[in-house]
Amino acid sequence: MAVLLCSITVSAYDFEVDGIYYRRTQFGDNPTVKVDYRGFIGNTYNDFYVGDIVIPETVSYDGVTYAVTAIGGNAFEGCNQVTSISMPSTITEIEQTAFYNCTRLAQINIPEGITWINNYTFENCRSLTSIDLPSTIKGIGTYAFLGCSKLETIQLPDNLTKIGSEAFSGCSNLQAINIPKGITVINEETFYNCASLQEINIPNGVTAINDMAFYGCTNLMAINIPESVTKIASNAYAKCI
Repeated sequence: MAVLLCSITVSAYDFEVDGIYYRRTQFGDNPTVKVDYRGFIGNTYNDFYVGDIVIPETVSYDGVTYAVTAIGGNAFEGCNQVTSISMPSTITEIEQTAFYNCTRLAQINIPEGITWINNYTFENCRSLTSIDLPSTIKGIGTYAFLGCSKLETIQLPDNLTKIGSEAFSGCSNLQAINIPKGITVINEETFYNCASLQEINIPNGVTAINDMAFYGCTNLMAINIPESVTKIASNAYAKCI
């Protein structure tokens, strides 16, 4: 019996303008779109985007002008030839896995107004050396920067209230970090194997440091633990020497 194997190509976008793919998100008097991926073959996303990407504030198609307000989930996933992304101030949401595995992405701006760095957003973006987060960011999701092995500096905004598990796991070049006062829990493996991390300030108000939070931080020389901490997992600082 012969078995026919075929790959199915699926498109996600509604239209394309100047090499960027869009999906409509709102119709009517104030039409909007989000940046989307070109499509995928089987279970593999199409890595069509290449080089320096400049996303416009508005885009016109078929006689309608749309505001560009979001970066869709998986929009740039696996686009390992993308080197920089410029986003306009109209962007108010970045969906999860938007830049997952963009291994050559070295520069990106996050506009003011973004409130959440979603799960997996920058996972394995291993060419990023620094990133500025706007003051409007309130949360960083699980695995958000996991495997960003060249990330050296990141300034966490004062409004931040949550950092997800493994958010900075494997950021082996991260040297120092200041935890904002709104954080109450250091989650599991948040800074796992951040081998270059030398100092960290934990603010009063943090109540728990969970499993393997600083596992493998072999260069950690200074850490301030406030009286508010009532729970430190037994392996929170495992293999830190």
